Amino acid sequence: MKTLGKLLASLYSFCFTFLLLVFLVFFFIRGLTTQNFWTNALKEMDFSQIKVKDYGLDDYIKKYGENATIEDVITIELENAGIDTESVNKILNDESIREFVGSKANEIIDAAMNKKEVGEVTETEIKEALNVLNLSDEEYQEVTDFINEVITQFNTEVKDGSSL
Repeated sequence: MKTLGKLLASLYSFCFTFLLLVFLVFFFIRGLTTQNFWTNALKEMDFSQIKVKDYGLDDYIKKYGENATIEDVITIELENAGIDTESVNKILNDESIREFVGSKANEIIDAAMNKKEVGEVTETEIKEALNVLNLSDEEYQEVTDFINEVITQFNTEVKDGSSL
């Protein structure tokens, strides 16, 4: 009888441990998909402390070296695209840009998980997010068109089931 009691107690403990683990995973995943998670994460992130090799981005490691940070890569890539160093620093440190990117990341993750479309951005949204850069109306329109092109491509992939 003692052995049966120990067996039932062990089984009971195992079941509740398993249920507890399932609930913890559920709450962790729910936290990752909350509306403000990525926005807040991007606001707090220090790109100068994150090494490219930590994420296993082999192409960037080959191109920029083992000690390259995310900030280094973004800076060099934006400068290669013709953006001056001062503007690059504004882009990396501006809260409205980080907030815009974080909210779009939230929207994209939600859309991919729920198989729905991401809404296109307006030129007004782009002007609010990039106001620190003092771009011309044509440049704001170019950025808006580019982002909407990427969103349209993403929405097509979600419809086809080829995303994620």
